[in-house]
Amino acid sequence: MQNTSQESCCSYDPCASYVEIFDRRLTESGYAQHTIDGDLARLKHFALWLQRRQLQLRQLSEALIGEFVDGHLRHCDCPEPVRSGRGAMRATLHRLLTASERSRRDARHATSAAHRFADCGHRSATAQARLFV
Repeated sequence: MQNTSQESCCSYDPCASYVEIFDRRLTESGYAQHTIDGDLARLKHFALWLQRRQLQLRQLSEALIGEFVDGHLRHCDCPEPVRSGRGAMRATLHRLLTASERSRRDARHATSAAHRFADCGHRSATAQARLFV
């Protein structure tokens, strides 16, 4: 069962594909549930800003974090409950950046391993399935 913060954040398109991965990475890293809930609420604010600027979360970078935290949040007039402090937001977005970079590395590694497995004469679908067993 998904938590309420995750469900509400998923309604904002720019973050939808990352929320589950982010939530899982935070949980696996041992973060407390109240920290995860706060991060997901802050992600909702960031996703709303991304959506208004027609950007995607996959464009997340140090520069984009700085633009949001030092630019938008400094003069933010977004309605509650999406407001948050700059320090907390910067920490959330850095955790998200780390999680998304790790996820991309894992995906590249899995794809590379599947190709190596397929080169040994196994069909690609079989290779992919065997990697995750």
